[in-house]
Amino acid sequence: MFRVIYPFSDLTDYIAVKDGRIYHRYEVGDEFPRKGQPMPSEARIYELSTGFNALGRPLIESTLQIPDAAVKDADTPQMAQDLISESPSTSDEQVTAESSKTLKNDSGASESVPVKKAPKKSPDRKKRTGGK
Repeated sequence: MFRVIYPFSDLTDYIAVKDGRIYHRYEVGDEFPRKGQPMPSEARIYELSTGFNALGRPLIESTLQIPDAAVKDADTPQMAQDLISESPSTSDEQVTAESSKTLKNDSGASESVPVKKAPKKSPDRKKRTGGK
């Protein structure tokens, strides 16, 4: 799941009415996607979580981070993907630096691995200046 960090109207989540469309408005702190909506594609999540969108800034951030060390230690790319996709939903609680995730090592024993927040990425786009 994701949390909204900048308000926006989702152009893919709308209700068709006689005079056009009514788009769903997300406010800061809202859960994305809202209940009842399917998980958007990876391309859409990338677009909203980076500055490569109409507003030119990140609009959402992940509420759960998998430690880079756990993904790097995975034996295959499929294991790394499984680590990322098996993450439980955290709609009511945020994952903080003090949180941990239990992973199984090669011998089958469970280990508690600390979860760290990923640094925010800024877009590589240049801002327009108002000059003529």
